[in-house]
Amino acid sequence: MSAKTFLSDVNTFLSSDTYQRHKNFIDQHGKLDVNNTLHQKVNVNEQDYDLYIIPVINQNNAIVGKLEVIDLKGTNFLPNKDKFALNYADLSRYDLRTHTGSIILTDLNYDNFVHSQITIDRGTYTKYESKGLSEELKTKYDSVANRRAPKNVSCDGNGNGNVSYSECYRCISVAIEMSSTSSAICGIYESSGLPWWGGCNISTAAACVIISSIY
Repeated sequence: MSAKTFLSDVNTFLSSDTYQRHKNFIDQHGKLDVNNTLHQKVNVNEQDYDLYIIPVINQNNAIVGKLEVIDLKGTNFLPNKDKFALNYADLSRYDLRTHTGSIILTDLNYDNFVHSQITIDRGTYTKYESKGLSEELKTKYDSVANRRAPKNVSCDGNGNGNVSYSECYRCISVAIEMSSTSSAICGIYESSGLPWWGGCNISTAAACVIISSIY
């Protein structure tokens, strides 16, 4: 993907109703550093989907968060007819140099629901708490369903046929709980030059969300 095409695609997100709906939340944390956006292709069923990881910076240009954006290519299985799945990683209490601290994850599509908190010491998970969607949100958005999906969709906590970022990260946390270290699931956590999630947890969660949208 050329730089011109890449920026055009990011601008498509920035001009979308989805972004406008969640802009206030993002602005409360900082400013999107669009020029330093990282782009990954997530291949599902031999089709590529675009995953953008946009840094959020403060007034001193320090990274305080990352916004994960998945283009779901027009599927309609998110609340409020959002076209992009959005997850925010709050890095304000995480040291990007030592890979130590805590990270808080928020599912923007589902009412800015804080679904996970991760504690990391020098790149190793020491605590990973992830609860999936709350019962209140499961009930509220039960009608946002993928009726084409089979009855049993992996990670689908509320059984409505589509899977949120909250539910996908909960699945990852369960996998980590079953292993002594994250390396058993993800390989080297910095494989892509990114903090803690590398090419692993973000791509895994993205694939989880995408799969649920295309059954």
